[in-house]
Amino acid sequence: MKKLWIFLFILAVLGIAMMVTCPKEEEHKDAICLSLNQAIDEKIGTGGVLTLEGIINLGGKIALKRVAKVFIDANVDVKNYGVLSIGRFTFDDHNDLISVGVFNHVFTFSKDDVLRELQKQGL
Repeated sequence: MKKLWIFLFILAVLGIAMMVTCPKEEEHKDAICLSLNQAIDEKIGTGGVLTLEGIINLGGKIALKRVAKVFIDANVDVKNYGVLSIGRFTFDDHNDLISVGVFNHVFTFSKDDVLRELQKQGL
């Protein structure tokens, strides 16, 4: 009986810790933007900033990152389930899982996954 009470106590402490550290919506969107920005940096490349190509690439990256932030803010819906939160990408007929948040950390797709998806789309 004592082991059961210890198990229930540990389970309660774990549950409370998960509720207190559950990531909020803005943390999900920031993590998704970070992953997308890393993929944009890799896809566009850096080039020499002092060259015309470098200046164009830098301008394109800045514009694309701003558009991506606005797009993510408008199309990512985050639901908080108490002990964890789930971010879903909703656009047209798509409703795909894009992030999971637990213990104050948001798990998203890696930049490699984002790059692979961009290549599938022909970008």
